[in-house]
Parts: sequence; C-alpha cells; structure tokens
Amino acid sequence: MAIPRNSGFQIVRRLVRAAFLGAATLGGASAAVGVISFGGASGGDCQAAEKNGAAEKNGAAGKGREVRYLDADPATGTSAAVVVAPTAALAHTGLILPVDATDTVVAAGDAAAQAERVLGNLERALAAAGSSSQRMVRLNVYAADYPSLQAARKQVAKAFSGEARPAATWIVTAQPRQDVLVTMDGVAVAPLPKPHRTDTQQIATFKADGLPSPHSLSHVSVMPPGEIYYISGQLEKGQSLAEGVRNTMAGLHRTLEHFGLDPNQHVVQVKAFINPMEEADEALKAIADSYQGESAPPVVLTEWQASIPGPTEIEMIAAKPMATKPRATDAAAPQADEAARFLTPPWMTASPVYSRAAVVRSAAHRGWVFVSGITGDPSVPAEQQAEQVFAVLKQLCERTGCDFNHLIKATYYACDPSVSPALREVRPHYYNAERPPAASLIHVRGVGAEEGIYTLDMIGVSVGPAEKR
Repeated sequence: MAIPRNSGFQIVRRLVRAAFLGAATLGGASAAVGVISFGGASGGDCQAAEKNGAAEKNGAAGKGREVRYLDADPATGTSAAVVVAPTAALAHTGLILPVDATDTVVAAGDAAAQAERVLGNLERALAAAGSSSQRMVRLNVYAADYPSLQAARKQVAKAFSGEARPAATWIVTAQPRQDVLVTMDGVAVAPLPKPHRTDTQQIATFKADGLPSPHSLSHVSVMPPGEIYYISGQLEKGQSLAEGVRNTMAGLHRTLEHFGLDPNQHVVQVKAFINPMEEADEALKAIADSYQGESAPPVVLTEWQASIPGPTEIEMIAAKPMATKPRATDAAAPQADEAARFLTPPWMTASPVYSRAAVVRSAAHRGWVFVSGITGDPSVPAEQQAEQVFAVLKQLCERTGCDFNHLIKATYYACDPSVSPALREVRPHYYNAERPPAASLIHVRGVGAEEGIYTLDMIGVSVGPAEKR
C-alpha cells in the first residue's frame, strides 16, 4: 500500500538519515542540527533566538515565550517536539469521547465527524480550566482502526492550522464504548489556579458544561508548578477487572503516601491500561470509587492487548504545588542535579531501564519537553528499529537542551512480540541505570504507521546545553 509522506517510519527514516547529513527534518520541515526550529518550517524565529543567546539565557522556551514548537509541520498540524516554560501551569484532560450533552455517541460509523466532535469536546474541557486547544502542547489520538486514524489525522491538521501544533502520538486501540471510533486526550498551557498558596492545596479539577461526566470524574485538571511526580504503571491482580483496578489504585495510593502526597488532593491524571475494554465503565467506576466521594481526577483509558483478560496497569501524574507563585527568574540558572530525581519505594525492586517514579522540580529546569511518538522503519528488524528511535530521541534531546539524564516519562506502545526483547537489548545503551525515566510498556493493536511495530513518546526537561555523550 502507499505510504503517506508524513507516516511515522518515513519521518524516522528522514531524521535518521539527517543525523548523518547534518540536518534534521520532520514532516517536511527542516532545520540544521543544533538549531531549535519552533513555530514553522523555516525555523527563523529560533535562529534569531540562538543568535541572541536567548535559548541559554532565558530557558529553553525562550524569553517571553511560554511555548515553542520544534519542526512544526503545517501539513499535519503537529510538531516533532514542544518546549514549555518550566513555570507554566498545564491542563491535563481525561479521555474525550465523541458524545453530545446527553452522553449519546454521535456520527456512528463516521470517523471524521467523530474526530471533529472530539476536538470540539476537547475545546470545551480545556475552556473549563481557562485554556483552549490553541494552547495545546501534547495530543494523544486513539482510533479503532487505521481508516479511522487517517480520518482523525485530517481533522487534527485542520484544527491546528494556527500557531499551536502539539506533539502528537497516534494509537490504534479498542474504544471504551460501542460505536466510538476516535477518542483523544491532551495537555495545554492554562492559567495558574487561584489561590496558589500552600503545599496542601488540592489540585484544581473542572467539569465542562455540556459534557457528560460518568461517575463524576473530572474532565480536566490543572497541574501547577511545584514538585511533579510521574508514577510508573503499577499492576495488582484481582478476580475481576474491577477488583484489579481497585487493588492497583490502592497500591498507587500507598506509593503516593510514601512520597508525602495526598491521593485525594494531589493527583493530576490517572491513565489505565485495561483488558477487556468492554468493561471500561466498570474500570472507571472502580477508579472513581477509590476517591471516596472526593472530586476524582480526569482518567484516560487505553486497551492493553493481553493474552488473558483481567490485567490492569495504571500510572499517575501527581503534584505538590509550590508554596508561592514562582517567579520567572527562578528557572534562570537551574542546578541540573536538582531538576529531577528518580525514586524507588522500599518495597519495590529498582530497574536499570525504568524508574518507579520520576520527580521534577519546576524551579530547577529550563522547560518541559514533550516529544511526539517516534516510530522506526518496519523494513528492518525490531532491534534496529529501536536503535533508530533512540537515535532520533537523542537528536531531539540535543536540540531542546534535554539529555538522557533528564528524560522523565516514557510510554512504549508495542504491537509485536519482538519489541520487548529489542527494548531490553537497546535501552541499557542509552539510559543511565541510576536515572532511567518512569515508564509503561503497553501492547496495543497498532501505532501511527500501519506497518510500524512500536511507538515511543517521551516527556523530558531541559537543563540547558546538552551534555556531550
């Protein structure tokens, strides 16, 4: 079949080739290696910033800019990576469905119309937190099949035809309700919640007017600057999916409490990988029930393709807000060793390729780095694909001021059994065994390129000029 020009592995092929030719390209945009090209294909904005030294003096996002887009591609409406000011508040949505105010699925059988509805509902959710899709920095798109994914791509390109072009990851997965073909979740810059006072202040959560709220789950929360915790996926068994969810949530809450966090106040988002997806509503109810009547955070569900029904892996983002509103100068000269810590609770076993939790201090780094899903060339073996993906990731890190000591959260979406052994072989060559990112590795039905076997998306933090490896 014909391969789209901007498919995942075509992009990787151009980026890997560019690494040897001295230029990096993504989706048709081009920029010289070491020059951060944000906001458009020409990269002129960032070239001027580099000339003035702004990227180093004012943080990776640049003076006066909350968001910068790396290799922004008008053809797709997305970017290779997005850098966000370290003191920005970030709205995180739950999974957004193509439903109307009565909770009825709209446009059954029409993926394009459903994607358009989802994008509209995403706008409503973000508006509840004072944000909008035009401030979005990350977008995750989940489709029931590849034709639906392609239809969603076209709608995303239309929706993000302005300055905002988020980092994006595309996944083919079962959907949580019958007749649903497309769902999404996203992260966007948002106003800082008020008041922004004490360490115990509850994370602000919101429900949007006109959007149904199953089990009273929030549609969006706002993560303020502070200490940000990315908790790797945890799994506890149960006799049923719902029991497994309850047990896993209890285990996660134990982890949060060990770190001095309140499960009812400090959780920003819950992401659950479940099987079977037909029991999604039971999983949502079990998650909501774990908050004992408190305002439950937004939840994202993705199918976990498992050989037997029942397993549930759940990860979390949590935050301790800063005691006072941060000053822009707080991040001007971060101490790299304070920007991130990688932790293992005493009852868990440490791993050299993923951390049980990664903790970021907003005042000690130069910017959040959101990397789009990277997919290798499926014409080569899995281990070589993994090498390609990590080569591209390394290049993007160098261009954003990140490095492999400051990768915070990895998500590996795999759809072939060869991926896990390939990653086991390749990751130790790139990760610092003392500082690997928090991570989840989930088997799904497909990734952004139809022939691809896995996609890696990553969150990191910029700490200034990249270290030489």
